[in-house]
Amino acid sequence: MIGDVQVRNRGTIGGSIAHADPGADFPVILTALNASFVLQSTSGSRTVAADDFFIDFYTTAMAANEVLTEIRVPLPTAGSGTAYVKLPHPASGYVVVSAGALIARQPSGSCALARVALGGLGSGPIRAMATETELQGKPLTPEVIAAAAAKAAEGDGPGGRHLRERGIQAPRSDRLCAAGDRSGSETGGEFKAVLVMRDRARLLSRTRTTDTNTIVF
Repeated sequence: MIGDVQVRNRGTIGGSIAHADPGADFPVILTALNASFVLQSTSGSRTVAADDFFIDFYTTAMAANEVLTEIRVPLPTAGSGTAYVKLPHPASGYVVVSAGALIARQPSGSCALARVALGGLGSGPIRAMATETELQGKPLTPEVIAAAAAKAAEGDGPGGRHLRERGIQAPRSDRLCAAGDRSGSETGGEFKAVLVMRDRARLLSRTRTTDTNTIVF
């Protein structure tokens, strides 16, 4: 469940993204899904990738005269799976640490694409690049996934540093396994991305497709 009663009834995905709270769910989810954001001003519009959108605590790439008008999520290809998990603060429900994953499987069973985003470890979502690299081109066995998850706490990148400084273990390999398992089913053109949302049908009712490869909401 995301947010309290008031947020669930009045809050919006775009509002959460524009607010850029490092303890929020959607920045991590949409970073893992390789989303992009359309920003509109009186002089025109521009599109910013999620990887470039979150600048600092409560700070985004939006200029003072811009508003967020669209969120574009590429449709996962057939053979893709997703998962999201968080450790919430017991009082507020905000993220203490979270991880989102998108994994695409080749017909051979090996990993064609992996995007893993971490939350709660800094000023915004952090890509677990070492984990993604470790998965690329390899069979999605439990052993490979466990080794890839452990990579998030290695190296000198911001994700690894924050994990070590806080004494937090690497992202749970069972969630990467869940994404990998889901990638084994044929998804076709169906959009199944934000699995943390229990009311996915409600989310989909608010979306529209601009072409066969992108959903906008």
